[in-house]
Amino acid sequence: MAVAVLDAPRATPARVDALRVGTLVLVRISIGEAGVGEAELARDLQPLVSPVVEAGEWRLLLGRLVAAHIKDQLVVRRNNRLHATTAGRRQARQFLGADVTGTDDWADVRDGALMARALGTPGLPARRLKALGKIEGLRRAIVIAAHGLKPRAAASASRMRNDLALLALDRAFGNRLQRDLGSKSGLSAKAARLLAGQLSVRPRDFGSDSRLVAGLAAEVLGVTSSTLPALRLALLRKFVAGDIEWPITVPKAQEAPAKPAAPPPASTPAVVQQLRPAPAPAPAPTGKPSPEAFARAVKDLARPLAVGGWSGSRKVYISQVWAAVQEQHAGWGLSEIEFKAMLTEAHRTGLLVLGTSDLRDKRDLDEIQASATVFKNTVWHFVRIEE
Repeated sequence: MAVAVLDAPRATPARVDALRVGTLVLVRISIGEAGVGEAELARDLQPLVSPVVEAGEWRLLLGRLVAAHIKDQLVVRRNNRLHATTAGRRQARQFLGADVTGTDDWADVRDGALMARALGTPGLPARRLKALGKIEGLRRAIVIAAHGLKPRAAASASRMRNDLALLALDRAFGNRLQRDLGSKSGLSAKAARLLAGQLSVRPRDFGSDSRLVAGLAAEVLGVTSSTLPALRLALLRKFVAGDIEWPITVPKAQEAPAKPAAPPPASTPAVVQQLRPAPAPAPAPTGKPSPEAFARAVKDLARPLAVGGWSGSRKVYISQVWAAVQEQHAGWGLSEIEFKAMLTEAHRTGLLVLGTSDLRDKRDLDEIQASATVFKNTVWHFVRIEE
């Protein structure tokens, strides 16, 4: 339940997830046998709410939450210190998915069990919790959670690049491939990284697998710094505010509102106005094609462009087919790397056939270079059209 922190009106009310904040208060009180003072409690938790809750508001909200816990017999006050009852510790344990009994270090719980809870994976074993304590492990965990990837015991950056490339390929086909994301993509490392980069807010080649994972993790949390403390704090703040759900929703492209046609000058005769053709409407989005529909459309576009090649078949440069796809199927919304990846997937599954160039004809060098499409250990340049 999200509630306004104060009743005082403001232009943009500060909002937090009251249920999560209240449970976090209970978790912090449950740590250690000596209890915690209210000043220490406020100081430890304030960084998690400070972007939306001012210091005075925070003290007021915290006082209300503590009073509610005492009333519900989850917390007791002894010698000006707050202690969790048995029921309170049980509730904190259920929330975290881990028992903090015997632990007296808030930082260890915050950077371990609480991070796992914020990632939607409470109760992680010690080995995976330890991985979250390193920048590479936390980045990978964020990307895995954000994109709904299958957690792996050894999720190296190169392995994740391959999984992300397959996910991007699946989305390019409108989530219709239903293939095992654990299988190899067959793409080269550079091609797979380019394809995985399509998942970014600003699709691009990140240059390396580690920068790809780091960039995607920072984008998920909306931070410019991808240091370990910055990622931890941003993740917990989003968790406390209830601003993030796993996996993240893929944003749909925002369509610019159509501009109304400018009226003709008043001096233009009415008959001329009537004879003027209406402007052609922009192509409407058609959605991603199925693998079969994609292969069929590619063949239809390639057939009139094809020239003689092998016996019984003809060929057309991939770059020429791509230009035709951009013109005839703009509604697919494909990037060039997505198009080429979909081509190799159609080739792999037998829906169409690709061919290679022997590079003898230097006159077509530009077309050959623009058409180069890597799959496994082969660079493809043509789409074959069988007679």
